Amino acid sequence: FFPFAPQYTYVTDEQRELYPNIKLFKFEDGVEPLEELLNIKIPHYNKKSKPNLDWENYIQHSDLLNSLIRNTYAKDFKMFGYETI
Repeated sequence: FFPFAPQYTYVTDEQRELYPNIKLFKFEDGVEPLEELLNIKIPHYNKKSKPNLDWENYIQHSDLLNSLIRNTYAKDFKMFGYETI
């Protein structure tokens, strides 16, 4: 068990190919696309304002953390279309 497993491991087969007919949703897109697909309204319990954290600044100044993230999630960045940090 790896608590911070790369996300591709949940949506790919043994050859590391996306499962056919899979629909991926990105957290930053909100819940609206999922609500639309399922034709439901997802309640927002415990909704809070966005915290004022400067993670990008922190990561840029931590070479070790940046390297760990880049190496651990390299396939995620590529497969899901994110810029590498």
